Amino acid sequence: MSTTPSILLVGLGGAGCGMVSRIAPHLPSVVRVALIDTDASILNTTEGQEAFQIGRALTRGMGTAGELAVGQAAVEAEEPALRRLFNGYSLVVLVTGLGGGMGSGGAAPLATIALDAGATVLSFATIPFSHEGERRKRQATEALEKLATKSHGLIVVENDLLALQVAADASLSAAFSAADEWIAGSLRALASVFTPGALVPVDPAALKTILEKPGSPTLFSYGVGEGSGAALIAAKAACDSSLAHGPGAITKVGSLFVQVTGGLNMSATDAFEAVSIIRKKFGG
Repeated sequence: MSTTPSILLVGLGGAGCGMVSRIAPHLPSVVRVALIDTDASILNTTEGQEAFQIGRALTRGMGTAGELAVGQAAVEAEEPALRRLFNGYSLVVLVTGLGGGMGSGGAAPLATIALDAGATVLSFATIPFSHEGERRKRQATEALEKLATKSHGLIVVENDLLALQVAADASLSAAFSAADEWIAGSLRALASVFTPGALVPVDPAALKTILEKPGSPTLFSYGVGEGSGAALIAAKAACDSSLAHGPGAITKVGSLFVQVTGGLNMSATDAFEAVSIIRKKFGG
């Protein structure tokens, strides 16, 4: 069975590169990983990952200093090389943190290049914590609107919402870890859909029929369960995810894509009931 990568997972900017590099060692062979940034110091810490330093003439190997125009120009200057990177992939998953210059300035142009290369584009974007400042929040909001029009699916990760899952007296690093873990779990769940050997194989290109066209509202969630009735526990956890109930969250969908992954002892009844729970919650 072929294990040639059919999914390209891209981390853009410091936050995106960090999240992707942490999850990369645990992904199946159907996923190729690429990290993109202007900051050489960020890319130098991601050993063993495929790194693309862009905008050398603009930043001289440094970051964008929070300037959106620099992030945008850095991506646009490397369009031919980035288009070659995207060629041949039916699904490109873009992960970035919005608020800074690289993510906010470069995400939409990068997604545009992937779209032009013929890929289905699914974007994960984190929104800064409130305490990170009004400027970062404003830049993130503006960038989100642009990225939405260039992505078949856009999953917005509200860091403030994820922080509610940790104790009130938890450290700042614990709050950031909560965001990282949700993204990591989401990427693992997404990758498992296309892993060779699944009972019901799925072509990454099939997502395009569900996600319809760039700019369509997207709901994404996942859950994990253990022990007796694990599939049902996971389905209920997916329905109760904080990101499924945040500001502006979609409550009903027209099309639904559900993946149930379990051990050999998972019963068909539990698998079907898990799907039923999610359909009753979100429609489709």
